[in-house]
Amino acid sequence: MNFNVSGYEKEIEIMKSMNQDEFVAYIRRQSSCFSRGTSAYRGVTRRKDGKWQARIGRIGESRDTKDIYLGTFETEVEAAEAYDLAAIELRGVHAVTNFDISNYCEDGLKRLEEGCGDGLKRLEEGREDGLKRFEEGREDGLKRLEEGREDGLKRLEEGREDGLKRLEEGREDGLKRLEEGCQDGLKRLEEGCQDGLKRLEEGPSEVTNLEDQPEVTKLAGQ
Repeated sequence: MNFNVSGYEKEIEIMKSMNQDEFVAYIRRQSSCFSRGTSAYRGVTRRKDGKWQARIGRIGESRDTKDIYLGTFETEVEAAEAYDLAAIELRGVHAVTNFDISNYCEDGLKRLEEGCGDGLKRLEEGREDGLKRFEEGREDGLKRLEEGREDGLKRLEEGREDGLKRLEEGREDGLKRLEEGCQDGLKRLEEGCQDGLKRLEEGPSEVTNLEDQPEVTKLAGQ
């Protein structure tokens, strides 16, 4: 260091309230070789038409990123105040401003509070909407699951009834065929018995007729 650190107490105190980019810009503004522009206020520049415009850098962005345009104003002070309000909204009550931050307690801080309140309100609305959609989706899913379960049970019952019906039909058909087979067997047995009895009755008469013949008698005598 060129000089003792105790000689920079003011700069060190200012450094505590700024980020790196802001402090570098502050140091440059103190230099006689640095182009200050036409305004002594932070974030304010003069246009060719004589009006004043305000801009503020983006937080956490690279230096190549364009600043946020805050508007054009009739006076330099109005532009500086616009910068201060934007700094408070972006960086909180510890922001570095052109004027004392107490000047904005009734106006700027009120806007900041309204902005926070509006943000919280939107967050709550979004949360409620998300929960509502989740609940609707859950109910729809449960409804479809119940409908699917009922449809499955209905089809299972229909299949069971159809199976029992076919089983009963098969049983009746089997009994019918068995009955027909039994009747046919009994009929054939009856016919066989009658045919056997008929042949049995016809057998003695044939023997009698043979005995009446001469040849048979003659053979019997020998």
